[in-house]
Amino acid sequence: MTPIEHQVALWEMAPSMYTHTVTLAYDPADPYAITLRFPSPSGRTSGISYTFGRELLVDAVELGHPAGDDGQVRLTPYDDGWIGLELHPRLVFESTADAPPAPDPRTLAQPDGYHLLLDGAPAQGFLNATYEAVPLGAETYLVEAELTRLARSLA
Repeated sequence: MTPIEHQVALWEMAPSMYTHTVTLAYDPADPYAITLRFPSPSGRTSGISYTFGRELLVDAVELGHPAGDDGQVRLTPYDDGWIGLELHPRLVFESTADAPPAPDPRTLAQPDGYHLLLDGAPAQGFLNATYEAVPLGAETYLVEAELTRLARSLA
């Protein structure tokens, strides 16, 4: 199965409204996970990424429920089709050159994380592509099949 990658735009919350082009990635070999990747400012490394459960995006985009209350990624759906995306910075970076600058509290709703907006339509398109690769609810069967294959190879 082929991994899926979609580039999407994220907008910083007011007042800056700066746009970031990021990659949403899904690998059917890890059917529960989605990775959000920011490009490296230096271009020397892979940049910063956040991996979270596909069900968080499903909850926010399709069900209209906030998701991810305790993790590094929190999603909040809005009535106008936008998704609020709250990212809590990681403490370890591949190099100090790739560490993001300290957030400016004047541009963030809260100084402890990055607050961005994602258009729900491209997010739904990405989810639809993941469903074509692994239908929702079929993740368990893929994991069980892989575990069975590994057990047989060790026997």
